[in-house]
Amino acid sequence: MITKSKQASQHAADLRETFLTLRKHQMKLNPDKCVFGVTGGKCLGFLVDERGIEANPDKIRAIQNMRSPTSVKEVQKLTGCVAALGRFLSKSADKCSPFFNTIKQQKFEWTAEAEESFRQLKEHLSTLPKLVSPIKGERLVLYVSVSEYSLSGRKSHIRNRHGKQEIEALLSIPPAIKAQALADFIAESTLPYHLEPNQEWKLYVDGSSTQSASGAGLLIVSSAGVRMERAVRFEFAASNNEAEYEALLMGLRICYEAGAKKLSAFSDSQLIVGQVNGEFEAKDDSMKMYLQQVKEFVQKFDKFTLEHIPRSQNAQADSLAKLASSAETSAARDIIWEVLPNPSINFMVDTIDRSETWMEPYIEYLRNQTLPQDESQAKMLRKKARWFELHEGTLYKKSYTHPLLKCVSPEEGNYILREIHEGGCDNGRQFVSKNTIEYCDKFNIQIRFSSVSRPQTNGQVESANKEILNGIKKKIEGVKGFQDQKSLEVFDIRS
Repeated sequence: MITKSKQASQHAADLRETFLTLRKHQMKLNPDKCVFGVTGGKCLGFLVDERGIEANPDKIRAIQNMRSPTSVKEVQKLTGCVAALGRFLSKSADKCSPFFNTIKQQKFEWTAEAEESFRQLKEHLSTLPKLVSPIKGERLVLYVSVSEYSLSGRKSHIRNRHGKQEIEALLSIPPAIKAQALADFIAESTLPYHLEPNQEWKLYVDGSSTQSASGAGLLIVSSAGVRMERAVRFEFAASNNEAEYEALLMGLRICYEAGAKKLSAFSDSQLIVGQVNGEFEAKDDSMKMYLQQVKEFVQKFDKFTLEHIPRSQNAQADSLAKLASSAETSAARDIIWEVLPNPSINFMVDTIDRSETWMEPYIEYLRNQTLPQDESQAKMLRKKARWFELHEGTLYKKSYTHPLLKCVSPEEGNYILREIHEGGCDNGRQFVSKNTIEYCDKFNIQIRFSSVSRPQTNGQVESANKEILNGIKKKIEGVKGFQDQKSLEVFDIRS
């Protein structure tokens, strides 16, 4: 968490606002990990100070000290390091095109052209610009560069320092682009013979569903190694599994329209992967319709595979999906942001009923003392309403021994049941898992496990009763001061 002020005089007021917000939500900070009054330092892998943002020198040195690659894996490592400095590197696609050509070759060969590009890249890294915010009144200049391999743009402003003009790059965020516009842009601004249709594309998808919203996250890696991130927020209610299908369909559509012929898709949803690959059966109607659309769409590719991966290997798409389902507006990040107004399938079942539910009479009575005209119904409502409570617009039901129970509509109840039966809830070893045991040990909570035994016969029960009774007698006889042992009555344990 960072509290950043544009001027030092405002910093105390900004900190006060931050602490008031923390106190409002009862959040605590660890004083040992807090630093105040910082004028510069590392943040998210960059060097940030009052003048602007600079590339991390460690990442620059990592490339400058790197030897010439001798394998495809080392070339991929090089392109990954360059991608981390993409904001500071002009026309990076042109500089890295010989590296991408090396990756595409079936047999690895580090050419003289690639070596020369590698040398020029190292020289260019020593003069990377600083990303700064503009000052009101400064002149902004937009530079657009179009080459055989890419189209790029950069905003800059001219600042007079020490009697001469210096140009520094300006950090800018691209506006939101719709899905079709993105696909058209990629298809139109990339030459056909550079698409390499025989090369394989990669697609990482993930969906997220919360009580407030749902969304999807996509990470697309083209055959040339270009990475595209995407976060999409849904304007309709969707379960976790429906969000996963929406993400997969969206990724398939974008990759196909961008020219991909061979696609390897990855998802951390075992249910979706199993249904698409034919390992699981889709029983829910909405799942069947989603599955049908996916199967129809994958026929357009020459080759398509869908593989299940752990969530740890799908972190980027997972983060984008969570961002889409939690943010209320488009995020100021270097990603493509979109709002999807309607689902990709036409629902024939489970439509949302906006008519009055069973909760409305209780809500109206508790809020406005409104009663039905029928006297008997009004009397019954007054009697039953004693067991309900309205808190911040939400209806709860009271009970003797339990906390307030939240009341839900039939549609919400149907959603909850679908989440349970579609695999949204954990049916694993909840109480004997490693995490649960470690958590209990942390707070000295003792877990006692029991197992069910076989039913006993009458003879076994009688024998057990006698043993228990004899034990009780011995305990009582041993109590000091007990005299009248004849008053002890024989009783049946089963009663």
